Amino acid sequence: ATVTPLGKGVSGRIAFVDAAGGNLYTMNGDGTNLHRVSFGLDPQWNHAGTKIALARQGPIPGIFTINADGSNEQILYGTTQPRSPDWSPDDSHIVFSYLTSVGGGGQSRWADPEAGRGSCEPFGRVYAHPVRG
Repeated sequence: ATVTPLGKGVSGRIAFVDAAGGNLYTMNGDGTNLHRVSFGLDPQWNHAGTKIALARQGPIPGIFTINADGSNEQILYGTTQPRSPDWSPDDSHIVFSYLTSVGGGGQSRWADPEAGRGSCEPFGRVYAHPVRG
């Protein structure tokens, strides 16, 4: 591991989870102002720094958006095994993947956060590979 010298931390804010599907926190890059804002996995800031997209595999699985302060959490698309949400360059869409069968197939979708729940279109195919160990 590389040690970051005191005073040379990340500028801006970071979002992270304490475990896969665990608590989602935000904090300043220097380690101050820690706040728990939700729970899930794969958090991704929008480019404006005002919202976070995240995946959640239960109790209601899907792709969610939440304001940076933890308010206004909304489900964008309900699906099993969602992963890897990411914002388009203009923050108008979110692309994500999800597992469609245990046999290893999956799909990618894009969603319009402003259009509300379920407003998704196919974006391509992705393939899940089992991880053993």
